[in-house]
Amino acid sequence: MGEALLALDDCKDDSVIARAAVLLAESLLTLDAPQHAKPRLQRAVKIFDASTMDARWGVRARIALGRTLVALDDFVGIEVLTQARRACERLNEMEVVAQIDEELREAEKTFDTPRHVHTGYGRPVSTLPPEEPIRSTLPPSDPR
Repeated sequence: MGEALLALDDCKDDSVIARAAVLLAESLLTLDAPQHAKPRLQRAVKIFDASTMDARWGVRARIALGRTLVALDDFVGIEVLTQARRACERLNEMEVVAQIDEELREAEKTFDTPRHVHTGYGRPVSTLPPEEPIRSTLPPSDPR
């Protein structure tokens, strides 16, 4: 993976950069490394938005970016997924619309939790705040 990312940095062709960035970023997302996927996907979306390349690649990049932002606990991910959904409707890609709808349902569940705590891998884990304040059960220390 590291060598592929280095090779991508040396590439000069925008269409190759954008497609490779999407594929590598999807792999990074699968490996639970959304923080490394985000800048590559942002670059790919920017390239696809400015070009006349296949719109499906642009949608794929936007879906991956939305999933990445949600994994990073960023509410903007829901808006990015919604934009991708509208683009899929225009392309008449109803299977992908259904997949995005599922991603949106999962994202909304993530953001509906009372509180997020990040594990070592960056995934949000919901925990409920304690009902009672936490009090120490230790005896008071001796001020001597």
